[in-house]
Amino acid sequence: MKESRYLIFTEIPNALRKTKTIQVDSRHRGDRLGTIRWYGPWRQYTFWPQAGCIFNRECLREIIDYCDDLMRARRAVDH
Repeated sequence: MKESRYLIFTEIPNALRKTKTIQVDSRHRGDRLGTIRWYGPWRQYTFWPQAGCIFNRECLREIIDYCDDLMRARRAVDH
């Protein structure tokens, strides 16, 4: 689990998947906002928001930063 200013990122264990799935929750309200998971056609981690969620720039930046960290870790393993 990793916490940022606005969000909580929690890895969802799944032995059947090669890549990680991360649940994204609101730090202040505890609401589930979506998941970060691998999208094969684009060969990168992507954010899959829950319907009806609204994000400000700071929350989006935290999600982007987390996706970037996942991609850096994946590239390190692939090389």
